[in-house]
Amino acid sequence: MEDEYRDFSAMRIRVIGNCYETQFDQQNETEFTKKNRVLFLSNLMKCKGILEFIDACEVILQKNLSVHVSIAGIPYSDAFMSKKEIAGHFFRKYRDLKNRFPDQIDYLGVIKGDEKIRLLFESDIFVLPTWHPSEAFPLSIIEAMRAGNAIITTNFNFLPAIVKPENGILVSPKSSHEIADAIDTLLRDRGRLEQIQAYNREYAKREYNPEKYIKAVKAVITSVSSAGIKTCHT
Repeated sequence: MEDEYRDFSAMRIRVIGNCYETQFDQQNETEFTKKNRVLFLSNLMKCKGILEFIDACEVILQKNLSVHVSIAGIPYSDAFMSKKEIAGHFFRKYRDLKNRFPDQIDYLGVIKGDEKIRLLFESDIFVLPTWHPSEAFPLSIIEAMRAGNAIITTNFNFLPAIVKPENGILVSPKSSHEIADAIDTLLRDRGRLEQIQAYNREYAKREYNPEKYIKAVKAVITSVSSAGIKTCHT
């Protein structure tokens, strides 16, 4: 992301990553039980990869009778498909899968607050197969890491800088086949999955905690003030 500003030679650049909410650190993690759950939590947009994900779900649900898929979010338009079109494509596929695998897949709509945090802590694998043109540093991935999820996302834009092999698996954009393979790989190797989950939990605490974020922001403000640079607030 910093590279986008290289043409502004006089600009002083300081990159500050996202952080998760303080509520995540206030949870008693022993209250949550991982339920072999795969989670998609995002706006249901074509460029967020929801159609590739729902296609991958068919493969996974046929292979693994113990897996449960949760989908949270609402249909939303983008430059590639209208809200009506994405809703039509998604719900046709979802209804078919719900009829065939009634106990293994649920569409939850909008999830917020404590309900969202609980869903993240009870999930095993967080999938965000995005190819959104301006995708940068998704907060949802940071929150999913903090809640102990392995991450499956795309080798796209800046995502490879956030998700390394120790954090999960990168897949090609627009590839339902690779999404299904990645989910299947983690579900079949519980040892590897639990290792990634434990790593992500501690990694997020160390790198993306709110205290570190606030300290970094304060340091930038202090450096600007000491340099006598005027700032403009809108």
